[in-house]
Amino acid sequence: MKKSILIIVFVFAACFTAVAQDKASLDAAAQQLYINTVAGNYEAVANGTYPKIFEVIPKDKMMETLKSMLKGDGYSMLMLKTDPKFEYGPIKKIGDGTYCMIKHDLLMKMTFTTPLGAAEGKTMTQNFKTAMQTEDVTFDAASNSFTMKKRVDVIAVADKSTGNKWKFLNKSGNKLMAKVFDENVIKQLGL
Repeated sequence: MKKSILIIVFVFAACFTAVAQDKASLDAAAQQLYINTVAGNYEAVANGTYPKIFEVIPKDKMMETLKSMLKGDGYSMLMLKTDPKFEYGPIKKIGDGTYCMIKHDLLMKMTFTTPLGAAEGKTMTQNFKTAMQTEDVTFDAASNSFTMKKRVDVIAVADKSTGNKWKFLNKSGNKLMAKVFDENVIKQLGL
């Protein structure tokens, strides 16, 4: 009887430790992805991205889009360091993969080369709030820039295609998610 109880306690402790280590590796990988994003190390960001997205959007096209977003016609964008305030959902085993929904803050500064007037700044502030789905947008006339903070939804995935290491994908529209994940994953993650 004592042996049975010891075995059950050992198995339970081993399962708890495995989950704790998984959470620790998830947190470490998420922190590193955030650091690479803020530092503008987009090659590392691409390497931390869930690889199945590259079946839909080629990696070189994604890199090109990221870079063009940061330096556009008449503006430049910079990711600023802030406390990301990571919020982890439950780690779920779905089919052959492990998934976790993560939320974190992302702070951006968009500076325009042509000076904007107060009225234009006010209009653009409202447009950015709507487009980015955030209320945290401010215009600074002195620097001719907008600072925007957004809560971002990210899907963490560890499966065969990632070598069972955590990789990430920003939660996106239903059509893109359907091209990357099967119906069961979409349903269980509420995508």
